[in-house]
Amino acid sequence: MCKKTSCLLALTLLWLNLSLPCYATTMGQLTIIQQTQVLLKWLGYPVKVNGLKDKKTSQGIKAIQRQFRLPVTGKLDGWTFFYLKYLAVTKKGHFSRDDIYLMAKTITAEAGGEPYVGQVAVGAVIVNRLADPRFPKSIKAIVYAPGQFAVTPKLAAIKPTIYAYSAALDALIGIDPSKGAKYFYEPELSTDRWIFTLPIIKTIGHHRFSVN
Repeated sequence: MCKKTSCLLALTLLWLNLSLPCYATTMGQLTIIQQTQVLLKWLGYPVKVNGLKDKKTSQGIKAIQRQFRLPVTGKLDGWTFFYLKYLAVTKKGHFSRDDIYLMAKTITAEAGGEPYVGQVAVGAVIVNRLADPRFPKSIKAIVYAPGQFAVTPKLAAIKPTIYAYSAALDALIGIDPSKGAKYFYEPELSTDRWIFTLPIIKTIGHHRFSVN
């Protein structure tokens, strides 16, 4: 990801913080309807972020459903929300399909057996690294950086699950159950002594999430 894209990600998160004082300061604290309205608004639809299933929100949802040839009901369902997140990430977040695919593969390999929130948290670690100047500035460079992800030699053979795709999109729109973590590890399996010295800020499933 280029410097411009990194700035766009940071500005997006800042925009969420500044624009939603009545609701919450992060996407992860919003209801699904509020998240939907934020994403629709981000894509240029004239909706208000009010948490209500109003006419404008329904019209925006119908537009997404038409675009992806889904049943046009105006009601939010899992596939509609999935494609809405995909549009927001690729059109406004400027991440590519390859970025999402690689994130989903990494999440599947690292956390495929973890609860969904733990999968999102693993994706969030990658996103958090994008905003940190100590790390590379693209998803591919972060995933394949030497010594960072133990699963990288296996990624070519990994088929990402639909849950991992959704988790990757959640992380890329700003949902972060890891609370800002830059590292994660499974204590029963990790052989890296250094990572055990880092402060633990969150435990989800079998993973501990840390910063330094």
